[in-house]
Amino acid sequence: MSDKKMNLLEALAKELNEAEDIEQASVFTKEELNAPADVVRCQLNEMGADMLYLLGEFYFLPFEEEEVYYFSTAITVYDELPEEAAILMGVAASKLDYLLPCGAFTLSGDGSTLVYRYTAQLMADESEDKLIQKMLTAVDAAILTVDKFEGFLMLVAEGELTPEEMMDVVMGKRDSSED
Repeated sequence: MSDKKMNLLEALAKELNEAEDIEQASVFTKEELNAPADVVRCQLNEMGADMLYLLGEFYFLPFEEEEVYYFSTAITVYDELPEEAAILMGVAASKLDYLLPCGAFTLSGDGSTLVYRYTAQLMADESEDKLIQKMLTAVDAAILTVDKFEGFLMLVAEGELTPEEMMDVVMGKRDSSED
């Protein structure tokens, strides 16, 4: 990773640590994580209707192109999703993704983890201040999306709503307390 990208991640971690509902933002190297990229990890506090504590991860996709940086956000919404809920959660996430203007809720390969991901393209020749502001905007967009839709997805995960019923609630066609 370039020094510029590492400096941006370090600046992002500093900014996130100053935010009210974010704690423990730290940069981890790809060697520490045995991952393809260096990552800022943090705890997102009191997210969604269920006031959950979630893991946020923010990183540059490891592409060689240096004219454009691909800054990715990943928020783990559910870890250890029950096996019986995985198929319904995949359907619910897919239906919800159809409405989203950007980003997507995705399941891990084994279906046990639901993550919201959003990637922003940043022009590498912009000033560091502009890049950090755009990174913070991407992080905010991801957090707001998860905050808004996590509760609806939880109702599907817990078997209280089908994916179709969830979408009716999201679209205001039904109240979540209806039988």
